[in-house]
Amino acid sequence: MRRSLLPLGLMLALAACQPASPPNATAPAAPTDFIYAELDIADLQARMQAGELDSRRLTQAYLDRIAAVRSTRPGPSSTPSSNSTRTR
Repeated sequence: MRRSLLPLGLMLALAACQPASPPNATAPAAPTDFIYAELDIADLQARMQAGELDSRRLTQAYLDRIAAVRSTRPGPSSTPSSNSTRTR
């Protein structure tokens, strides 16, 4: 009897792990005007060595993009935050 319940239990557990939204639902599109989106690390380093880009400007561009993406998505942020009141 236990062996026959094991597959059923596994199927129920997997079904519970499915996302709440239907599979064809799509999230709002992220802003597409991020100027460094198509560049890889080597391109970014080359621009930094050429003096066209510095780490402050690159970091600020990423922070601006994160803020823009967060503003277009409903619900709580998906970024983990620390909770100073939790017990360890």
